[in-house]
Amino acid sequence: MRKNIKKVKRKGYALESIIAVDDTPQKWERSYGNLVRVNPFEGDETDDELKYLLLYLERLRYEENIRNVEKRLWRNQLARSIGESEISNPQQVTSPIDEVD
Repeated sequence: MRKNIKKVKRKGYALESIIAVDDTPQKWERSYGNLVRVNPFEGDETDDELKYLLLYLERLRYEENIRNVEKRLWRNQLARSIGESEISNPQQVTSPIDEVD
């Protein structure tokens, strides 16, 4: 099922300020500029995805147009900005939406 972000626009929200967080990018093909892709939670108690997502969303907080921000490699961007060599992400898989320019 694809998500139609235009419904939110009709409610008066600017698409430039909406962030969608989802583990199924296929749902957001039409609005990938609003998507921050996360990995699905598989029950691993050491999963830090949401901790890092919170840090990343804090950095997006003051962006004028969220749709213009490159979010496909958000983990790498965050790792560089917080001084970590990488953010471990053993579950990460790519999909065609990750490769859209």
